[in-house]
Amino acid sequence: MVQEALDNHQDPSTVYPNIPDVNVALEALTLLRPAECPSYLGLAKINWDHFGQDARTAYNACHSVALQVAASGDLKTAYAMNAFGDHFLQDSFAAGHMRTPRRKLHDSVGAADLCAKFMHDEDNAIGLSVRSPAGRAWHTYGDKRLLDKEDVSNKNEAWNAVRTSADEIFQAWKTRTVPAYPNYGAWNYAPILSELQTGQLVAPLFRADGQRRADIRKRCQAKYTNNYWYWSTALDMKTSGLWDYPIKPTPDCKI
Repeated sequence: MVQEALDNHQDPSTVYPNIPDVNVALEALTLLRPAECPSYLGLAKINWDHFGQDARTAYNACHSVALQVAASGDLKTAYAMNAFGDHFLQDSFAAGHMRTPRRKLHDSVGAADLCAKFMHDEDNAIGLSVRSPAGRAWHTYGDKRLLDKEDVSNKNEAWNAVRTSADEIFQAWKTRTVPAYPNYGAWNYAPILSELQTGQLVAPLFRADGQRRADIRKRCQAKYTNNYWYWSTALDMKTSGLWDYPIKPTPDCKI
């Protein structure tokens, strides 16, 4: 369906709602794995290494080891290890992975984790205005919108980062030296995380201090509250229809 949309000059995000959901099937396939290896949904509940600074820590760890392997002379293995780490690097270019306080939005029953998913989907769809240490500025989307026309600038910056990541592996193999941890070239292209909490069209649905947008139906109203429950918030978002694709700014947003 995605390729068909591209062939027809459509944004792929418009066809994702028509793609069958495989979450139940993947959970069934992984449910009986050993306790030390969580199921598909079990992993989703602890996936904070795909978000914010944790994603950067995960990439740095993978890239660091891959560089050492490359410097020892095993280029092929180093490339494979680095490709695994590049997933966390690529997550760092998805709007929904940038300011979602993933560690904070976690509880034993999964209601907080579901709230994180709603914030993730909202930011990915509407996007964030970002700037990189290299001085470039653009509007980033994420995940379902990766191949949309509006996300071309973001895709190009992510490509520059991944290419730089691979180049560092090759140089480590060629010179038998590694760059200093964690000053890796890929981060010159990535959005500056500290600039994302303010100055955006959409106010963060949740903040790292635990506060939630007071009126979840007013996406651009930066008023916050501590008086809420995760379970009722998740239910409200689910039934509101505002998180059904395509997710759009609400009428209070002045565009």
